Amino acid sequence: IHVITNEQPTSEMILGCDAIVLIQSTIAYEALQAGVPVFIYKRMTYYRHAHIFDRSNVILFDDASEIVLRDRVAPAAEEIFFEEFDETVYLLLANTH
Repeated sequence: IHVITNEQPTSEMILGCDAIVLIQSTIAYEALQAGVPVFIYKRMTYYRHAHIFDRSNVILFDDASEIVLRDRVAPAAEEIFFEEFDETVYLLLANTH
């Protein structure tokens, strides 16, 4: 386990992970887009991610012994949730007030 402070963008932290383990979090979408496996612990509000349960990089589990690391799978087109950041558009919008 490596603890990382908030000095690094989330997207960079995700790329440094072999997998993401969660119950419910928007990090799931960032991880899927990066091709990082997402293990969803079937507790509490996990079902809120039901719409991504069928993705190739999503693994549901009941017990930690079920977590087995696997190779990353390139994200499919429907797993691209966020567009690349366009600094030109940002600067254009930021300077129009």
